[in-house]
Amino acid sequence: MMVSMRVPVCGVGSPKRHGMARLAGSCAWLALTLSAVFPSAGAAGDGRQVAAAIRQTFESDLFRFKPSVQRHWAERMFRLSGDSAYLYPIIFDAVLTAEALRRDVRHADDTVYLHARTEQLLERWNHRTRKGRLRRHYFGERRTELLSLHMLESWWRLQQYGLCDTVLGSLCRRADSVLRRLPFRDWLLDTGLIRIYSPQAVNAVYYLYQLGIADFRDAYRSRFREVFPDSLDTALDRRSFEDKLYGLTHFITAASRYYQQRVDSAESAWILTYFENRRERILRQVRADLVAEVALCFLLAGQENHSLVAECRSELIRRFDSSRGLIPSPRGNADRQRGEHRNILAYMVLSWSDEVYTGPRLPRYEAFRRAVPYLQVGSATR
Repeated sequence: MMVSMRVPVCGVGSPKRHGMARLAGSCAWLALTLSAVFPSAGAAGDGRQVAAAIRQTFESDLFRFKPSVQRHWAERMFRLSGDSAYLYPIIFDAVLTAEALRRDVRHADDTVYLHARTEQLLERWNHRTRKGRLRRHYFGERRTELLSLHMLESWWRLQQYGLCDTVLGSLCRRADSVLRRLPFRDWLLDTGLIRIYSPQAVNAVYYLYQLGIADFRDAYRSRFREVFPDSLDTALDRRSFEDKLYGLTHFITAASRYYQQRVDSAESAWILTYFENRRERILRQVRADLVAEVALCFLLAGQENHSLVAECRSELIRRFDSSRGLIPSPRGNADRQRGEHRNILAYMVLSWSDEVYTGPRLPRYEAFRRAVPYLQVGSATR
């Protein structure tokens, strides 16, 4: 059957200052059309059927999510499809990101601001979880490091959207000036950071390289393998094994600029071989989002026909709950906003095609040009 639906976006958490409410209103509804054939039985047995169901579930509810989650979904859908219908959540989040980065670079040397801003960032981590407590404690004593890593990610994202060559050029140059003088090498090669923050740390390594600031890739890879030696894998409990896996997947994800380009399969061979040699543990013990991340590494390396990809797809299909139209958490939680990450990754694996799309380079689109006044709010560097 043909499934058509209108997907509201950008509505939750939209600030009303500086005319932002009008921007939110302008992108309140996207008209997306899904075409899928759902047989009367056995739908969960087919990967693309499951992918279509996941997409329908999340895009019917996307407007309820906070802007960063909407952007996370839309960005990956754009890079998989090139569909400009996904621009609005990306543009809206880019405005929020630029506004926050503008404040951060302006007050980078203000200790009062640093403390207040990092309190906000520390609140992202749940103090009730082991990893949340570890991260809150680690960065609570390294607040400059926390804010700097956050600023680096924000600047990198704006650059990927083509915004550093437009109205945000002066902001990007100011971010460059602030961040170039910081000791990222010392921070990123710290053993403690790698143990509790390895995916984000390897992201930062690649951001620095892709922005032309520094190349710590070889040094980080060597330090990562010292922290997580393969010879000690049998001593890793499930959570520590997942920490290692997550870090490894991000070597490839970050090298691809987050699904914008293929990666060199020869350079990635050491990681792909590791996954192949640990396939049983990966398929039976780790969370669904990591099963999907492993499969995406092979897909980005052009190895869609690898047997582990097929096994990961089968495992994701097995974990799909057809009654709720999504893959729930290991404990059965079906909260859609909290489950967006695992489900968009599963969607990507199950609906993968040969082509990936860069960007979006926002200045090319009329929708972005209508948002330019909001990007200019507040001087870029004052």
